[in-house]
Amino acid sequence: CTRQVLELYRRPLRAEGWDAALLAASTAADNLPRRAAARALATLRAAQARVLVATGAHDRVSTVVNGGRLAATLGARVGVVPGCGHLSHEEDPQALLALLAPFVDDALIGGAHGGGESGGDGTEAAVP
Repeated sequence: CTRQVLELYRRPLRAEGWDAALLAASTAADNLPRRAAARALATLRAAQARVLVATGAHDRVSTVVNGGRLAATLGARVGVVPGCGHLSHEEDPQALLALLAPFVDDALIGGAHGGGESGGDGTEAAVP
């Protein structure tokens, strides 16, 4: 962790109203009517977009189990970044990239560069 990274975390805390904005963003999903959420999920499913639900193996906010449920609802894949919690992009960015890159490659250009390993159940292979 560098001083520059720490400064990036501190900067928003100096802005007036940051705490109210964080609270509003954190509770927005709780205030979303179930019908609206169901419509949003149905729209995403109907789009037949390739979706990867990525989560850290030790994520207690978006657990692997809940990620799997969301992926099943969307007909998507779930990818697990081993050894990481909720901030896998910070905890082990290379492991997250190793999970995302093959998926994006496959989704955007049809896997011309090898594509990702996929489990038979729709899950992405965990990154070592």
